[in-house]
Amino acid sequence: MFAKQYPEIMKYEGKLIFIAEDNEDYFSHGCWILEDHIQKMIIDTDFKLQLILLIEILMQHRSQHNVTPRKEGIVFFGHGDITIKWYPAGSGLI
Repeated sequence: MFAKQYPEIMKYEGKLIFIAEDNEDYFSHGCWILEDHIQKMIIDTDFKLQLILLIEILMQHRSQHNVTPRKEGIVFFGHGDITIKWYPAGSGLI
């Protein structure tokens, strides 16, 4: 559903590597890896904010249901699809 809200951005590949601090289930730090020509689209739309909010919702949901890992991961998007791969805390993604 999220990917369908941003069809122009989803045509291109990108990643968001993210982590949450040890005692929180909220987005703390992230590193965007994008094709140069979509950086402006990411900035000009609310894609960036909405993706971070989605990550936080998923972190909190995983926390409430004691699902691990939930503190670190990579969001992959492109070619009309979006996926998240979760990593154990302290995996050194960032």
